[in-house]
Amino acid sequence: MRKYLAFLGDRPALSSLLACVGFSIWSLLLGQDNNWDLRNYHLYNAFAWLNDRVGSDMAPAGMESYFNPLMDLPYYWITRHWSAPAAGLILGAWHGLTFAVLCIIAINVLEQSGYAQPRRLGVALALAGTLTPNFLENMGTSMGDNSVALFSIAALAIIVRSWPRLMTGHATWALAGAGMLAGIACGIKLTNAMYALAFCLSFLFAPLTVVKRLRLVVVFGLAAALGMSLAAGWWWIRLWQTFGNPFFPQFAQWFPNDWSTPVNVADDLGVMRPGLPATQGALRWLPKSAFEYLLWPFVFSIHGRRLGDFTAHPLLWPVTYLLFIALGVVYLKRRGAARQLSPDVRPLSPVAIYMLAFMAIAYVLWMRLFSIYRYTGPIEVLMPLAIWMLLHRLLSQSLARTVAIWTLCLTLFLSNVISQKSWGHEPWAKEAFRVDVPSVQQTGTATVLIMSQPVAWILPWFPKPLAAAAVNANFPADVGYWKDLSALLDKRGGEIYAIVGGDKSWRADKLLRVQKFNAFMETLGATDHAYICDRMKSLVGKVSSQATVVDVAAGASKGERCAVALKPEVDSGEQADIARQLKEANQALNQIGLRLDGATCKTYDAYMGQGYFPYQWCQVARL
Repeated sequence: MRKYLAFLGDRPALSSLLACVGFSIWSLLLGQDNNWDLRNYHLYNAFAWLNDRVGSDMAPAGMESYFNPLMDLPYYWITRHWSAPAAGLILGAWHGLTFAVLCIIAINVLEQSGYAQPRRLGVALALAGTLTPNFLENMGTSMGDNSVALFSIAALAIIVRSWPRLMTGHATWALAGAGMLAGIACGIKLTNAMYALAFCLSFLFAPLTVVKRLRLVVVFGLAAALGMSLAAGWWWIRLWQTFGNPFFPQFAQWFPNDWSTPVNVADDLGVMRPGLPATQGALRWLPKSAFEYLLWPFVFSIHGRRLGDFTAHPLLWPVTYLLFIALGVVYLKRRGAARQLSPDVRPLSPVAIYMLAFMAIAYVLWMRLFSIYRYTGPIEVLMPLAIWMLLHRLLSQSLARTVAIWTLCLTLFLSNVISQKSWGHEPWAKEAFRVDVPSVQQTGTATVLIMSQPVAWILPWFPKPLAAAAVNANFPADVGYWKDLSALLDKRGGEIYAIVGGDKSWRADKLLRVQKFNAFMETLGATDHAYICDRMKSLVGKVSSQATVVDVAAGASKGERCAVALKPEVDSGEQADIARQLKEANQALNQIGLRLDGATCKTYDAYMGQGYFPYQWCQVARL
């Protein structure tokens, strides 16, 4: 085994190819992506841009209806033209390229820092980077965090590979290329702006004169601005022409618009209130006190839901944070005492200092602006390399190696075991998405109102002339929005419909599991025996509140005496949820002079892979 690992370690290109293949297979094994953002806006945004619906529809996917659709176009096109598993394979391969880029970073940083066997060590640390919880939770998903983070870490790879020449005033085009990639990441997804800024500021730590440092900052910054303009300028122009705000509805306090209340980029947008301004949101993910700001990595590692709607315990963070603090203490102590480094301690090279400065600055910006775990990809994948180098700076070489290996193995293993595994997947079907669409008369004048979120993913399957508008979504709607919605309904003058529900049918999901279990037990012939049936009744009664074991009528199946079935209250509970959603939808419509015609409501089927997401289609009348 060690022989084969050494062989792969000496050949990072081959290891990178195998990583892409491996992550493609992993993505395929995970199944069809069904994350909340995909159901909300990733499909809709690509569809809306391709069919020129920006400005004609009214926020059917909430505020995300106006995010740059560039990131969503490849996935939308692939799933509409190719089989669903092909999309999974391609996503996995793209995400697997992260390993190749990390190899470039690690090998170059280690080599310039004087480590022995930098290729083998770099490949191992790159592998550790792709086994971090944040990377794995986004593997094979369309959420875009892994996909776009690749541009940011590719920018860092170019910088560290060109570092010796940058320090001598050369490699300007390489620096510009890195800036372009960082800018593209920012343009595709605005949250990556903090990484572009961190790259710029980290050049101030380069061992150069102030003028030369500023030159690096300016070249990188201008290139980043160009890359951002190429990736998003066309979209910002479109939003400016339509809404008078290039970032609509974000930064509405600087670019006022009748549709939107004044909100910030990071605001939790509160609650949409039909006919009234939206309630003011709160920055719910940020640290709540000075104490939490000081110990934030420990706080969110212990409390798994402090960084978003995802349970994560990323134990690498407090370890890295402690090592940064220890490095600062050692630096101040040595500086005050004017001591020399111990010969058994490895100093940090300038390129390592740049990388660590980038991580520290990006962390501070992230903590202050967002504190959402998904956005930390470019920081977290570098942590294994950072931990390795910091321990070798603080401890003797022999001790540092042992501590680093055990620390990385334990933190990665425990973090992945106790953290949520993914944002959601379904068993594959040949078609990624299937939607049963109701018959709509005169689609050129009809309007559909979105009463639930996320459900906009089904709109690409509806007739294109049909207009869509949100009544209940995470959009900071002001009074002007409701006036324009009323004007839209009057102008179109046709039938008004409402989409209610659209959540996953957990009853259908449980029923599928029950059917698979019964088929498995029937194959074994286990349910042919009365003793096993009695034991099953006892066990299922203890472990499940929603399932039971029922006797099978004689002759109904091949020798079967019993089978697992769902309790009737599971079905009644789902029906109660639908009734509640219809009632709440009607109350919201009443606030804008409309009512739901409950007698016309009908359930229609929609599928992501084999996951079942039924929705209610109802006619709407004026009061």
